[in-house]
Amino acid sequence: MNIENHLILIKGEEKTEEISHCEYANGRWQVKFVRGRVYSYNYSSVQWLKNPVSFNGETTVVYEKNQPLSGVDKIFDFGAYIRICFVTGYQKLYRSHELTVEQSFLTNPNAHNCFEYLKKLAEKVSVVNEEDGSFLSRQYQKISCVIPSSVLAKYLYPSELNTPLRGQMRIFPFGFNLSQKEATEKALSEQISVIEGPPGTGKTQTILNIIANAIINRKTVAD
Repeated sequence: MNIENHLILIKGEEKTEEISHCEYANGRWQVKFVRGRVYSYNYSSVQWLKNPVSFNGETTVVYEKNQPLSGVDKIFDFGAYIRICFVTGYQKLYRSHELTVEQSFLTNPNAHNCFEYLKKLAEKVSVVNEEDGSFLSRQYQKISCVIPSSVLAKYLYPSELNTPLRGQMRIFPFGFNLSQKEATEKALSEQISVIEGPPGTGKTQTILNIIANAIINRKTVAD
């Protein structure tokens, strides 16, 4: 049977590709194998799952033990099981709890529109290579999937933190002016914050204040 539409397990072992026909009648499963033999099984011995939810490997990221699987072509979610088909032709069946499946954040219309704008902008402002092509634009063209938890996803469609540091006393051990105070507040309440300005405007001072607030609230900091 077609492994993209069916999943048949007999006594816990997958046999989908080995089966040509399967039906349940008179309290028994009648299973015909590709080689022509027909076997009869009781109800609990056969599990037949159909019509999975399918995902395109180019726009979906699959994690196993928090590590992304590479070379994924197609994903078929049967509920309790997920079948992964790789570009090499190899396929493997996983239990659903073994994997995390995330669709590209570019499926979000607002994020997609922002990304398309950045791609067009890159064509105009990037350094031109020897072939008179935009180097930055070429890098954008290579991106087909944006992980929802990535910094790029937060940049394309920023939103407030799920657990913002609100209602807590702010400290400014390195001093501040009004713009620096506002930058610090935003950094502690938004998923992503970009601090920019010419030399001498207090960027480092602001970052130190952000780090200080993160530390007293038992958050981690990486540089």
